[in-house]
Amino acid sequence: MAVPSWGAKVARRAVRAVAGAPPSRRLFYTDSVAAGPNAMYLESLYAQWKANPSAMEPKWTEYFEAVEAGKSAKPPMSGSALRSAATDATLTRMASTGLTVGTGHVPGGATGGGLQNLIRAYQKRGHESADLDPLGLHEWRQWFSASGVPELDPKYHGFTDADLDKPFDVKLPGITAGATLREIMSSLQKTYSNKVGFEYFHIQDLKKVEWLRSRIEDPGFIPTSREKLLSIYKSLASVDTFESFLGTKYKTTKRFGVDGGEAAIVGINAAIARAVELGVTDVVIGMPHRGRLNMLTNVVAKPLTQMFAEFKGTHYDFDELMDVMESADWAF
Repeated sequence: MAVPSWGAKVARRAVRAVAGAPPSRRLFYTDSVAAGPNAMYLESLYAQWKANPSAMEPKWTEYFEAVEAGKSAKPPMSGSALRSAATDATLTRMASTGLTVGTGHVPGGATGGGLQNLIRAYQKRGHESADLDPLGLHEWRQWFSASGVPELDPKYHGFTDADLDKPFDVKLPGITAGATLREIMSSLQKTYSNKVGFEYFHIQDLKKVEWLRSRIEDPGFIPTSREKLLSIYKSLASVDTFESFLGTKYKTTKRFGVDGGEAAIVGINAAIARAVELGVTDVVIGMPHRGRLNMLTNVVAKPLTQMFAEFKGTHYDFDELMDVMESADWAF
């Protein structure tokens, strides 16, 4: 989406203003104040302020006047408060345009709003409690939230233990009509706080958000068959083994390793396979240096014998064989 010239101008000034702040006064999220949803939200507020300054709180007037003057300025809200306001603004815009990201239909009533808020909390923050560290190595997670995410606790939304076995009329994929709060919680945890985390509410395109949500909440979205999981595992093992071998055999040779991005190679393979099923006949890959060799072997299917011959400098047809160490094209 194109950013208006005035919006880009304000965002740049905001970044410059933040960059000029004394290091000791910077907050954790300060350097990202004009990024992602925050930037869109600030631009929206700026447009409202330009149209009618008196409609805004004085603190916002002071901030935008300082930004326009190129002075050091700090927005009236920052960190989690700014991010929450930006997300709420996105949800409000969804409702005003008739496009809403499904929370499941919940009739009004004493607990209806609380259940909607609970479902929304999992859609927005469920990934923060996903089990992504089976070995318990990420101690830094405890630095930010030793008690977890409070919004994911039903009690945060007004429920009690007595409500856990009460039925609710809610429509969500994989949940039957009249499911209890306990069953709804189990489904939400399985979807958003399991072994895979999904973070997508920062996306500004509302149709993309809804497209992702409808698929993520599909009970069949994550593969569970042994054959499929073994296939994915073998692909990851192939990618990792190739990198490990190069690191051992050719330590001093430039390899453009994919370390840390192994899943991307498997994902690209899967995307191409699906594209072929849908009728695609040609694929053009704009490849960066990182992961180039792994892409050639595990996606383009370049023979390993040829790859290693080029590493050793023992290949023969110099006119036709490409130099894998530099930019080149490879048709498949």
